[in-house]
Amino acid sequence: MIEHIVINVNFYGHFRQYLSEDVICLRFKKGITVKKFKELFFENFTKRVPTFSDKKLLEVSAIARGDSILANDVCLTENCSITLLPPVCGG
Repeated sequence: MIEHIVINVNFYGHFRQYLSEDVICLRFKKGITVKKFKELFFENFTKRVPTFSDKKLLEVSAIARGDSILANDVCLTENCSITLLPPVCGG
């Protein structure tokens, strides 16, 4: 039996202009890596927002859980909330 986890994704910066929601809830296979999450998230996001096509923005965006930035090889193994942080300019 495949186990799944629920990930609540919080949006900031450039991504917020595409959705009226601040958070979306998605379901993934338990143990998904951050890198794979980004790939699947892009597919999901472009279905919700057909006008979004900036895959590079997603690739360079950081994924945070709490106050920690997660590396691409980190496995997500339990229900959690993460934040999608696009790069910003300025200080």
